[in-house]
Amino acid sequence: MSDKDQTLNFNDLITTEVNFLEADPEFKHKITKELNLDSHLPEFFGVYAEFSQLCSNMIRNAVDAMKHSPIKKIAITTKYDAENIYIDFTDTGQGISPQDIDHIFDPFFTTKAIMGEEAEEEPTGTGLGLYSCQQLMKT
Repeated sequence: MSDKDQTLNFNDLITTEVNFLEADPEFKHKITKELNLDSHLPEFFGVYAEFSQLCSNMIRNAVDAMKHSPIKKIAITTKYDAENIYIDFTDTGQGISPQDIDHIFDPFFTTKAIMGEEAEEEPTGTGLGLYSCQQLMKT
């Protein structure tokens, strides 16, 4: 445990990130949000900024994946057992192709256009979002 660790609750983190993203008009008005947050979820110790970044990255990836979906819905579910806290992020996006699935946590791997090379209004990526999520969870 580091001196930056504090008591955290994933439900609060998720709610804060969703509320923060409501500043984006497309997220606020065009995406249905379903939060299934277990009210008995235990608290844990961690660095707030790291877990906030993790939630933000996951939600933003879901939003990008739904860019061309006729139905835009993200569902976030929290649950736990005796040893683990689980967070499920699901969306109505296009999904990940079988040939890409083994690479989604590789640094700099992205299925999105690289910034500066994208078509107008298309999502861009660096390939560091899911990689950084994985690294944060390892610490």
